[in-house]
Amino acid sequence: MISGRFPVLAAVFMFFCSGRPCFAQCDTVGGMPAQAARRALEGKNVDIALAWVQLKQEAEVRDAFEKAIAAAKSGPAAKELAGEYFVETVVRLHCASEGKQFSGLRPQETVSQAVIAAELALASGSTDNLAKELSGLAASGVRERFSRVLQAKGHSEEDIEAGRAYARAYEEYIYYVERLSRAVGDGESTY
Repeated sequence: MISGRFPVLAAVFMFFCSGRPCFAQCDTVGGMPAQAARRALEGKNVDIALAWVQLKQEAEVRDAFEKAIAAAKSGPAAKELAGEYFVETVVRLHCASEGKQFSGLRPQETVSQAVIAAELALASGSTDNLAKELSGLAASGVRERFSRVLQAKGHSEEDIEAGRAYARAYEEYIYYVERLSRAVGDGESTY
């Protein structure tokens, strides 16, 4: 049954042939696109998964969905393999829609604490813990870089290398603060 394996092999090949890596949680086994794909299969409603891909990708998702539903009738092993194929198709296309590479579903343990906090905020209906977590991370990053600048500044005029070390520490500090500022949306960048 080589023809039955071709879609899976083609999907695996395509996983390794795109650009930047997919981050956050979108390419994890428990990520939202994967969850939606599983719910689509369970409810036999492809529309649930289509929300996570672009309009131009719908035909490929619909095709993978129909193949997965048909293959599921061949027994438990075929159902499991077809389900994995469909989930990975949805996640791969979701990552592609963001211009990101997909190299297979990552374990849920690879998700950052910030993303976990963001998910928990959605589940709880409150951003209090998320804001506290992010504020702590940002403050720690600012303090660390600030400390390096002050340490390097004390020796910055002793020799050229010390001056360069100060310049690097200063730039890292300033750029970090600016990235934070952009991320929170002040829009007042001068760099």
